[in-house]
Amino acid sequence: MLAAQAASTPAAAPTSAAEASSTGGAEGAPPSGSPVPQVTSTESEGPLDVRFIVGNSGLRAEVEGLRLVPTAQAVRVGKGWALDLAVEASSLDGAEHVLLAPDATPFAIAGTVTRDGKTESLKDARKGDGDKTVGTKSSLSLTRRWPSDGTVLAVGDRVELQLGLWGVGPSAKRRPLRRLCTVELTVNEGTPTAVVSPP
Repeated sequence: MLAAQAASTPAAAPTSAAEASSTGGAEGAPPSGSPVPQVTSTESEGPLDVRFIVGNSGLRAEVEGLRLVPTAQAVRVGKGWALDLAVEASSLDGAEHVLLAPDATPFAIAGTVTRDGKTESLKDARKGDGDKTVGTKSSLSLTRRWPSDGTVLAVGDRVELQLGLWGVGPSAKRRPLRRLCTVELTVNEGTPTAVVSPP
């Protein structure tokens, strides 16, 4: 899939007084009681230019006239945990957009999982083909649960995933979005919280 390493990206100018330039990621949370800053940056994905914005509502990415909003939530599965992952796509430019998003693997996942002190790498494989259209006035939600092989995450496990899109645009002009976001989860006692940040 998609590269798991993110290159350093230059910060773009803030788009409003509410937005501030920053090189910090999800770990750079403001002190308690401080307003959550919005961070705007631009990353080159080969021919794709991606703009990442982090604000009070979470992470969103803007690319090729699309707005992409990735989310992640830990869910209880049996005696362990899994991640419900989603990417909501909507049109920014009033045009229809096509995504390569087969039903079995609508977006790509790569990363690492650490269990019992051992770290394993994982890499997705696309299962089949299939286009999905983002309408001019309606959003498209792509969802996956991970792990999907019947295993679960237990207390002490740590996960770092990178999500990407298999292809943006019609087949003749399709380009992959290799780095959409990073999802991190550490399973402790209680309900774990997934953190979604720019790649």
